[in-house]
Amino acid sequence: MDTSTGGSVNDGNPVHCRYDAMVPLSELKPHPRNPNTHPKRQLELLSDILRKQGWRAPVVVSNRSGFIVAGHARRLAAEIAGFDIAPVNYQDFDSDEREIEHLLADNRIAELSETSDAALRDIIENFPDLDSSLAGYDAEDFERLLEKDRAEDTARRIKAEEEQRRNSNPDPAAVIASLTGHVERLATTHPERLRQAFAVVVPLGRGQTRDCLILVDPATSDAAAELRRLAELGHESPIAGLLAALLPMDQE
Repeated sequence: MDTSTGGSVNDGNPVHCRYDAMVPLSELKPHPRNPNTHPKRQLELLSDILRKQGWRAPVVVSNRSGFIVAGHARRLAAEIAGFDIAPVNYQDFDSDEREIEHLLADNRIAELSETSDAALRDIIENFPDLDSSLAGYDAEDFERLLEKDRAEDTARRIKAEEEQRRNSNPDPAAVIASLTGHVERLATTHPERLRQAFAVVVPLGRGQTRDCLILVDPATSDAAAELRRLAELGHESPIAGLLAALLPMDQE
């Protein structure tokens, strides 16, 4: 008989799943070939879920052998919760092999899943009233996850700040090497452009006692002219900061 949901068991504990019969726990026989064991922490969490949520999945029993093929942990947790009976779904199997396959698959498939820490943190943050125990976690599990997220966020922020400092204060030797290499490449590949290069004087900005002389490739003359115009207007630019790092000037 396939009973509709909405029944109750053990002092009004609700049954939200479909089942064939309510069976005393003492009559439910664990499968002798079940390879899984269930640690105390798992059973305590599951028993708490059963007490507060009720039954949302039945214990599955094979008509072929009479043994449980899915729900061993639920049966044990129900005993810890103080229940006397459980909803049971009876299923047919064509052979012993098919029965064992279902037993093993029920154990194994869940083990193969992976949990995204980022997705789990998003759930925790968006559902602040979430009961960790009813989600299958200890409260400490949630707190460790959030602490890890805060630590990772701090590490990312520090890394970004260090990267910004490096970009704002380039290594003069590396910049000089890069500029030297550019001039050498021009001399080798486009000597006519190097012969046509001209000098542009760029003010380093307010408070500086000297300007800087730049050898400009004709291909970038427009950019050099714009840089000079901005500098004369008092605008700060990455180039001005670079030149200041390469050629420290006295302050007025």
